[in-house]
Amino acid sequence: HTRYWRDWSSDVCSSDLGCVLDIGAGPDIVCPHARAFDQVHGDANKIDEYFAAESFDTVHSSHSLEHMLDPADALNRWWSLVKPNGFLIIVVPDEYLYEQNIWPSFFSPDHHSTFRLHKSFGATPVSYDIGQLCRELPQAHVISETLQDQGYSYDLIWPAKSIPKRLHKGLRRSEEHTSELQSRQYLVCRLLLEK
Repeated sequence: HTRYWRDWSSDVCSSDLGCVLDIGAGPDIVCPHARAFDQVHGDANKIDEYFAAESFDTVHSSHSLEHMLDPADALNRWWSLVKPNGFLIIVVPDEYLYEQNIWPSFFSPDHHSTFRLHKSFGATPVSYDIGQLCRELPQAHVISETLQDQGYSYDLIWPAKSIPKRLHKGLRRSEEHTSELQSRQYLVCRLLLEK
């Protein structure tokens, strides 16, 4: 694990723009000077075994926390990588707008948890208030908490107590509905934290 850190730290962290780690980035990193960390690099559940504490100016993760086995523990480990005065940016799907209160997830069977923002109770047995999780991090100051539902058509939500059936054949999308269907993937709670 230490070798992985040494191999790339001199390339990326010498930048004037700071050291950025993008957890779960795949091929689409958050900015040109960020370092991607995905499944091919190791286990993000135990990311602190790959990097030294307080190594990054910014740690970013979009749509990864819901795949972690214990999101509270994973978030603490990710936070431990942030330097003093650094930032953690977390983007997760909203359980109502994305999962539509259906559990297990109809849209992504690899999700281990769901997230809500500013709601006392969750809609699933594995629901977390992402804002509360972030406020409980040591020395964390939440700068911004946002539910991003601009342009979302609430008509797309399944009727209450109605569970969709999985189709065995692919769907043919008309151009008219493509943008609505694609918007589902961007229904997120976004948080920005400062250490």
